Amino acid sequence: NINIPTLLHSSLVLFQHPPCAKDNTKCSLPLKNCCICGIAACSGHLLAMDKLTTISAGLFMAADVCAIVSLAMPDWIVTSVGGETRLGLMWTCMTLYNRPQVCFTPELQPEWLIALICIFVGCICITTTIILLASSNWDRNVIPYARWVGFTAMVLFCLAAVIFPLGFHVDEIGGQPYHLPHSHQVGISYIMFVLALWITVISELFAEKESMYLTLCLMELIQIGIRSDHNEDASIDITKAWLKRTTPLYHSVDFKYRNTPEKRESEKTSTHWNEERFGDVIRLKQEALQTARSMWADFVFFLDADAFLTNRNTLRSLIDLKLPIVAPMLVSDGLYSNFWCGMTPDYYYQRTDEYKKILNYDQVGQWPVPMVHSAVLVRLTVTQTRQLTFERKNLPAGRYDGPVDDIIIFAMSANYSGIPMYVCNALLYGYIMVPLEAGETVAGKDMEQLTNVLSYAVNEYGALRLQPDMAKFVPDVPKDKLSLTHIYMINLERRFERRAKMVKHFDLLGLDVEHFPAVDGKKLSDKQVQDMGIRFLPGYADPFHKRSFMSDAMVTYPWPCPMTMGEIGCFLSHYNIWERMVRLNQQEVLVLEDDIRFEPFFRRRVYGVLADARRIGGWDLIYFGRKRLQEEDEKWIDGSEYLVKAGYSYWTLGYVITLEGAKKLLREKPLGKLLPVDEYLPIMFDNHPNESWASHFRDRTLSAWSAAPLLLYPTHYTGDEGYVSDTEDSVRIDGTLPTIGVGKGSSGVVSNDTRDAVQAHAAEPKKGDKEQLPNAPGLLTESGIGQGEHDLEAKNRRNEL
Repeated sequence: NINIPTLLHSSLVLFQHPPCAKDNTKCSLPLKNCCICGIAACSGHLLAMDKLTTISAGLFMAADVCAIVSLAMPDWIVTSVGGETRLGLMWTCMTLYNRPQVCFTPELQPEWLIALICIFVGCICITTTIILLASSNWDRNVIPYARWVGFTAMVLFCLAAVIFPLGFHVDEIGGQPYHLPHSHQVGISYIMFVLALWITVISELFAEKESMYLTLCLMELIQIGIRSDHNEDASIDITKAWLKRTTPLYHSVDFKYRNTPEKRESEKTSTHWNEERFGDVIRLKQEALQTARSMWADFVFFLDADAFLTNRNTLRSLIDLKLPIVAPMLVSDGLYSNFWCGMTPDYYYQRTDEYKKILNYDQVGQWPVPMVHSAVLVRLTVTQTRQLTFERKNLPAGRYDGPVDDIIIFAMSANYSGIPMYVCNALLYGYIMVPLEAGETVAGKDMEQLTNVLSYAVNEYGALRLQPDMAKFVPDVPKDKLSLTHIYMINLERRFERRAKMVKHFDLLGLDVEHFPAVDGKKLSDKQVQDMGIRFLPGYADPFHKRSFMSDAMVTYPWPCPMTMGEIGCFLSHYNIWERMVRLNQQEVLVLEDDIRFEPFFRRRVYGVLADARRIGGWDLIYFGRKRLQEEDEKWIDGSEYLVKAGYSYWTLGYVITLEGAKKLLREKPLGKLLPVDEYLPIMFDNHPNESWASHFRDRTLSAWSAAPLLLYPTHYTGDEGYVSDTEDSVRIDGTLPTIGVGKGSSGVVSNDTRDAVQAHAAEPKKGDKEQLPNAPGLLTESGIGQGEHDLEAKNRRNEL
């Protein structure tokens, strides 16, 4: 039995189907100042997975015994003609005219021999299945193998049942296939075999049921209870619409709510947590816990509304851990999460070194912690959990002198009961919102945080589809060009999945972006390259693959070519945008690639960067996303806390370029001395380590800056699952494929990877790393990153107590 109480006190919520519901779509909806408490439980006589495994193993054992007994006994076919004769697969016994019984090993006809072999091998398979099911107590990954071996036994037994009657024509019987003479009949051995076959089928069904346990539970046997009060928005209508669609999936639904007043008389704002509000939450959670106990639930799962579970295997994986209290680690747009690694003597959050190691997945597994909240699974079959409580009065007398706070009281009750709490980061389970600070609003900071969380989900799962019944509650975000003249996204037309993901990002962020079809390297031919007059820079060699010319002569069609067709297409894509800017007189343009992830608070930070840049002036290009390759510090632009002077960099994930900057890039006629675009840009702002290459370009006066911290990062790094490169994996001019390995990515038509392996001083970043720049006062102020969100939460929770 699973009991899932849910507490929603977040201002903005992403609702989705429960993890194992029939359709796995997700939908977003706005809620503010919403306090909902719910209970969900598997009711009836549903058994836990370990119990189902035991039943399955017991049935397989019974089938094995029946099959072995049927082989050992000679009573498959019996007759009383001329005495008593009992025919079996391994033994035949005869008693003629009251003489002593004679038993011997028969010479089997082919049909019965095949049946014997099938039953014998089937018994071996069943025995193996029993062993695997027994070992699943330590490793549940063996259960699928047990199911398949059991299925093999079932098939073999079925074959034996079909083939055995074909042998009724033997001389000892004198019948026909599938037809016994009236003087003969089936004996107890055959009945035992049929029983073994029947039990095997039932055992296999139980094994399959064990595999689908949680799916069936969530779809049919969960009882959902929701409590909602003091709403300032359409929370009730939204919940009703969701329940109208999802109620048939569950055993029952209990939804109680009170829509007025919008807030308690003692509350000053929607973010004001006073003792009365904490008391209501504590009461609802305690009722949920007691309900779970009264219905003899095996588990209770507490879920807050600001916890967005996106992994459909969340419950299954947590239950398999067999821990008394465990929480799935949820990530936010900063350092905030749903666990603490340290607690002060006055019961509030304390930063520790272990916290970041767990949060950043530097150590993966299950880790004992003093506090978990927002999404917590409790195994109620553990005796000590009877002492768990959310109410201070239920704690041991004289031991607790802390605040009236549901999560702190619950954590201390676990501590006093000797029950360890764990957080698990073995999977990406989902996301969580950062609590609002006093004075922050739902329409402001909270909406930005929701946008950040949804953006993370889009990065991970692709474009999320809004349920039709939720669409009316989610207004479209107004779109603009971030005060720029235009925004382009470079995308290969055949990469429609990337385009769909980026369009979803633009919808979330409110960006008015034009899709700019990229030049596809796979469609470029040698003749097209020649006709465009493309000539490669003499002496250029790819830093990683070492592709180069056979000589330094600048020829129209060199062998071997130092660039792939994908790299050529990449450069042409950016080049075409620069030409369009000049042709249309576009003053400031943002160029984006299609394999990027947006950093939190993207819009706010872009406006801050552009405001500084325009106020200071004198720039041609600003990187929003890149890979810095120089070790030395990059100098800050005087008068700005958001901009540095760009050094040698790879990648062109996103950059803002002025009309004058585009003219400078075109003025050098780069198609006549081509090299990759992310080598060309550093040359043009005169910060490239290869002076020989740079010497071919005279006007290297491009003024290039960079946002700091960066606003864009690649969705995938080399080696990540799902990494694809449209430059490195394309053919060269000579028709050969480049060597696969750590390569270079620099266009809007590729998944960016890094050439750091060829730079002795630069290491490839891990997925999710933030570029850290020294001497950056105030850089994180606007983004909210590194603000100490747990301390902020503690301060809010102490308010008015």
